[in-house]
Amino acid sequence: MKAKFSIFTVAALPIIPIALACGGDDGGGGKISVKPDAAKAVDAAPVVCTASTSYTGVVAGSNTQFAGSDGSTAGSDYSVYWLGRMDPTSMPDFLQLTLYAGFGAYSSGTITEGMVQLTGDELAYSTCGACIFLFTDLHSVGSDVEVTDYYMPTGGTVNLTSVTGTLEGTISNLQLQHMVISGQDLVPANDGCNASIPSVTLNAMIEAQMPATGKPEADGRMSFKFRLGNRTY
Repeated sequence: MKAKFSIFTVAALPIIPIALACGGDDGGGGKISVKPDAAKAVDAAPVVCTASTSYTGVVAGSNTQFAGSDGSTAGSDYSVYWLGRMDPTSMPDFLQLTLYAGFGAYSSGTITEGMVQLTGDELAYSTCGACIFLFTDLHSVGSDVEVTDYYMPTGGTVNLTSVTGTLEGTISNLQLQHMVISGQDLVPANDGCNASIPSVTLNAMIEAQMPATGKPEADGRMSFKFRLGNRTY
């Protein structure tokens, strides 16, 4: 099976607060990065869970969810993704669904409509076809936007009614746990930090040519291509 090119595809919506906007019209190179918490020193400090224990769904209003694709011909490296803002705070949390052709539920090489149970292959980044990530507490660090923590599912259901033109459907009964980077994969943090999302409705036009190019950097951070307004970094 072909390896996934990157650990994540993150598209930052234009509703991220202006204080988190990276770069400017001078072509500055902002990026979103995830701190390598797998490498943090373990101490006796109390665990602080950055995700809410429960979310009610995507924040109401316009431009609170976005969908895109890598713009390539459908095949083993083709992906479609959706991103939704899950809280209205100044350090927001985002839920992302990425559909990878050639993996998990889409091992045939085609992303199709229908229901996917988040079990087995769908629970590990290295094998999932319908991959879900929760990114917490986005905040600015210099010219970058950093994600504090990230979570993946332990169970739930994805039911897609449209995967062309628009990405439509629901994510139901989603249970998530805090994950950390280990090599080229994600492993449970086992720190008791969990979150649940009873239901999320997906409805966003799929914009093409949003490449999935994020990969680990030499310093261990995870960096991502992302979109702010009409600009792609």
